[in-house]
Amino acid sequence: MSIVSQNDDKVGVIFGADTLYSELDCATIIVAPFGVNGRIGVIGPTRMSYGHIVSLTTYLAKKLSEVLDNNIKDLEEI
Repeated sequence: MSIVSQNDDKVGVIFGADTLYSELDCATIIVAPFGVNGRIGVIGPTRMSYGHIVSLTTYLAKKLSEVLDNNIKDLEEI
């Protein structure tokens, strides 16, 4: 969680070699915020289709935010 909470309101790309974890040296983490304090991410190889994965992660984060917002509105109406 300490790795993915570093980025703020934007989609972030974190290269494993930039972390303190040697297990992630050959990996990359793509993280997108959703809702109030949620994060969704993908851990993959350093050589991946960044444009595609960033787009998918952004889309999923947006959809998760919409679902959460609708659920909160539904609960407020009860």
